[in-house]
Amino acid sequence: GGGGRVCEGCGKGIAGECLVLSGQQWHHECLRCGNCAAGLADVAIKGKEGGPPLCAGCYADLHLPKCGRCAAPVAGEGVVALEKSWCHGCWACGLCGTLLGTGSFRRHGGDGAVCEGCYAAFVLEKCAGCGLGAEETVTAESMPGKVWHPACFQCSACSEVLEGSFHHRDGSLFCRGCFASHFLPRCARCDEPIADGALTALGRAWHKACFTCAHCGEPVTAKRFHTTALPDGSGDARPVCEPCHEAHVLPKCGACGRPIKGGSCAVFKGQRLHKECFCCAECRRPIESSYFQREGGVVCERCVAKATSSGIMVRGVKGSR
Repeated sequence: GGGGRVCEGCGKGIAGECLVLSGQQWHHECLRCGNCAAGLADVAIKGKEGGPPLCAGCYADLHLPKCGRCAAPVAGEGVVALEKSWCHGCWACGLCGTLLGTGSFRRHGGDGAVCEGCYAAFVLEKCAGCGLGAEETVTAESMPGKVWHPACFQCSACSEVLEGSFHHRDGSLFCRGCFASHFLPRCARCDEPIADGALTALGRAWHKACFTCAHCGEPVTAKRFHTTALPDGSGDARPVCEPCHEAHVLPKCGACGRPIKGGSCAVFKGQRLHKECFCCAECRRPIESSYFQREGGVVCERCVAKATSSGIMVRGVKGSR
């Protein structure tokens, strides 16, 4: 009998069997999904308190969170991460596909995630020293595009960790000391590395302060200078300034005592003489060819001929240049 029962769906009286949901009674044909109108007599019924009954599909579409990868409703517990819900099978590394489960992960590509292994292998920049992924890095303005682990930023020669200034050559790092030892020229005088301003002379490099005269020790700054080296290049070549070359190296004239420059000179009785100092004792003109040697000096042929024509006998030994 009806017993005064009224269907919640159509408002009509209910005679015989009915469906009861949350204390409400329904004709079998009136209990339908409030979203898609599918019959609910023989299916699982879902719903929110105070809302219409829903089939399982509509309930999932309307009320369950959507997976961050496949966009399907996440039933059961699922996984909540990166401000989203995920199906257990979809919560996986975006690069290798390994399920992440409850293990650690890294955000990658905006809303995605990767496992720790792929993050280190494919996401992190590689250390120029060891080749492994580097999270905390050191960079150098003079070597753009490269990063190092702080412990790998070290001298390629002595392995000291670099702090402050450094040098690099062919992609390798060097501390100042090792760079100087391996690459800078060494001074021919003090054998210390020349950092800048090297002076090249005599086939070697010099500190400007070390390029000094071998005799007086003063810096040689003139473009013209002399050397102590032997003509064949042997010996320890050292520069000699012009004044010291004249004072200590050039031969001295046996007559005036001044240096003989240019290499051309007269030789008389084992002495070198300026051409102008090897002159006639009578007329004081330079001896150009033959002469007569007598006590008190030499006499040119002209003066001998002049004396002979005047009846004067000239005694001496004839010689020639």
